[in-house]
Amino acid sequence: MAVGYDINQLILKDLKDNKTYLKMNYSGMLHDKGIVRVAKSRLIRDLRVLDLNTHGITDIGARALSGSRYLTHLETLILFNNSIGPQGMRALAGSKAWPALNHLHLWGNQSGDDGLKYLAVSDVMTGLRILDLSVNNIGPEGIRQLAESPHSARLEELRLSNNHIGDAGARYLAASPYLKNLRVLELAENGIGESGARALAESPALAHLERLILSKNRIGDTGAAAIAESGVLDRLNELGLEWNEITLPGARALAGSPTLSKLTRLEMWGNKIGEKGVEVLTQSPYLEKVGNPIYGAPD
Repeated sequence: MAVGYDINQLILKDLKDNKTYLKMNYSGMLHDKGIVRVAKSRLIRDLRVLDLNTHGITDIGARALSGSRYLTHLETLILFNNSIGPQGMRALAGSKAWPALNHLHLWGNQSGDDGLKYLAVSDVMTGLRILDLSVNNIGPEGIRQLAESPHSARLEELRLSNNHIGDAGARYLAASPYLKNLRVLELAENGIGESGARALAESPALAHLERLILSKNRIGDTGAAAIAESGVLDRLNELGLEWNEITLPGARALAGSPTLSKLTRLEMWGNKIGEKGVEVLTQSPYLEKVGNPIYGAPD
């Protein structure tokens, strides 16, 4: 196992960009013991980016990183695909180790609502511009904590795909007075239906969105029409609606929407819009800038 080696030698193999970027590629999985050693190494003192994805990190490793004396310049922390739970999230959120942190990537951990509630009210959240909490078993209550926190006001990109926020979570996001700087919102695979889609489409807080991903939900034709009729989503250049139970009426609504005239990418794969739906979308005068092919459901 990698932790049997000199951790400084492993770090030196992976340090890049004048010692400001570290992605542990050659070490194998470090697990918590290795992460403790990384956190204690003076070699990380100039890091701006630290990528420790898929290293078997649990709450123990998260606490070690949170207590490091050498991450004061860190701006981006990538902890994809680990096993960090609520207490690890509490440690990350309460850390004074990274005052410059603005990108936090936690895809594929075990935060849940309990973990998000710590982050939502933390000083760490205050500095974040990009937050990825996809695949973290987060429900509506966690989203409520985030949406109602003034600490979230600097967020520009929020990725929450593959959780279970549902319509209630979508409504919390839509009603937030603090998410007005969002440019990117990703909510794929969250059990969002037509009422959640309508709430998002009518939210003044989301008026600056440029990318909205709602793939693999169930917004249907009514939800698609709500987006098409939105008076606030007119800055969108990317809209992801794959596998959403949309049929020809929904396709017609989207095709007839001047709101969507800035779109350069529209994803419709997996919807039963038929050849006619593909035709109305590809021939829409409002969707002339869309550059990707339009497909419906496979035969």
